Amino acid sequence: MQPAPAGSGSYPELDPAEVDDVLTFRGVLEPAAASLAARATLSPAQRGHLLRTLAEVASAPANLYRPKDARFHVAIAEVAGSPSLALAVADVRSKINDLLDRIPLIQPNLEHSNRQHQEIVDAILRGDDEAAFKAAQDHLQGTASLLHGFLGHSQPEVSPQETAPQR
Repeated sequence: MQPAPAGSGSYPELDPAEVDDVLTFRGVLEPAAASLAARATLSPAQRGHLLRTLAEVASAPANLYRPKDARFHVAIAEVAGSPSLALAVADVRSKINDLLDRIPLIQPNLEHSNRQHQEIVDAILRGDDEAAFKAAQDHLQGTASLLHGFLGHSQPEVSPQETAPQR
């Protein structure tokens, strides 16, 4: 995905397979990061970092919502304890933001997203790795559905839920 040329106001055409690839990769990475974060023994500093980024996205004005949202998602991967995972989440978030920039910010969707963020953090902080995984997965599926709806692409045949680890 390439950004729009400066000042053009338009975006290059999207390859639906590329969109699906980004959403699938995100659907694998971020629920796993949430699950790992919930299994980790978080220090007070890590807990504070997670809570700060949550508060920042929840209180962000619309023009700052997406960067604060991306920062929150990367924070989950950071507290999971894998620098490589955090880098991968940051990379996929950059690609997701390129897609999200093509659609409008809708206040009820942001409010719903903030409630889902809270559910993810609550599960992480209580050490419930399965609930953290599921809450992250539900959140990402909502974003994927929103993107597919606005971008006019059909949902991929295999959803991220089908990639969940079986216990």
